[in-house]
Amino acid sequence: MRRAEAGDAAAQTDFGYLYFSGAGGMPKDYAKALFWFRKSADQNFARGFDCIGSFYEMGLGGLPKDPVKALSLFQKAAMMGNPWGEYNLGRFLRNGTAGNRIDLAGAAALFQKAAEQDHGLSQLSLATMYDRGEGVQNNPVTAVYWYRKAAAKGIAWAQTGLGDMLRDGRGCVRNLAEAAHMYSLAADQGDAGARTSLAGFYLSGEGVPQADPRRAMALLRAAAEGGYPAAEYNYGVALELGQAGQVDYRGALNWYLKAAQANNGEAMNQIGSMIERGRVHDASLGNAADWFWRAGQSGSLRGSQNWYAITHQQRQTQTGRPAWEEPLDPHYCLTTLAGGC
Repeated sequence: MRRAEAGDAAAQTDFGYLYFSGAGGMPKDYAKALFWFRKSADQNFARGFDCIGSFYEMGLGGLPKDPVKALSLFQKAAMMGNPWGEYNLGRFLRNGTAGNRIDLAGAAALFQKAAEQDHGLSQLSLATMYDRGEGVQNNPVTAVYWYRKAAAKGIAWAQTGLGDMLRDGRGCVRNLAEAAHMYSLAADQGDAGARTSLAGFYLSGEGVPQADPRRAMALLRAAAEGGYPAAEYNYGVALELGQAGQVDYRGALNWYLKAAQANNGEAMNQIGSMIERGRVHDASLGNAADWFWRAGQSGSLRGSQNWYAITHQQRQTQTGRPAWEEPLDPHYCLTTLAGGC
């Protein structure tokens, strides 16, 4: 504190952050945090500008929410080469915040500058842009490079993203064991996507020492209870298949309904399937065809196929069974759908 009181701008910013975060046993006090951030900004310290910008963005410390003011301060910090300013300005450009038009190329350029200064969240953001081809040419190899940089800093989303690349062999040699390790690290931090993907590995036995259905179910339930739609759907699949040791149609339906509320088309398809198979009897649910139609409208190919089959009375498949009697493939559900339901 003596350094901050003596006028050290960096120490003033650090001291303000202690009040902001409550770290080091310091009580959280946004007003006092803002006081020290302003002290550092008064000395033209870039990080101070960025921190005040964040307070305007969130409306903290007695300041009104003012994204335009926040943008101005982020711009000032970024022009001074501060990686947090570059990152936050990049966020605003990527999302079109504060009335700006979306500028993905501009955002990527800012993330690149901050990433090269070893800024973890910028490395993650840059990785996702190369992964998706947003503002830059799609380049899985470069995406993996930046995912690794951010994952090494313990950022859960980066660990999950790297796990996805390793699982699918995109931009790198496919390595299920390393993918499982990345998912495990992220899952330990509570990342729902990682928990869902890791559950798929423990169900199939891929990438892990051996299959462990109990652990898979625990991971899925934890992710589902956190409100993650893909996990809600996949947990429903596991209950419908009896992968916990006992079939639970009612439990499966409840989780499908939760996922359906988040517009999960595969969950809608399964609700229709359960109605058509007679696995649930609840007049309030309506008919199977309606659920198949909704599923198709939400992007489920199976839903569209089943709607066509049931409405045109052409349900025979190559196996001689109706489409809705095709057995569920848990590996398909958990590896293909977990990341994008």
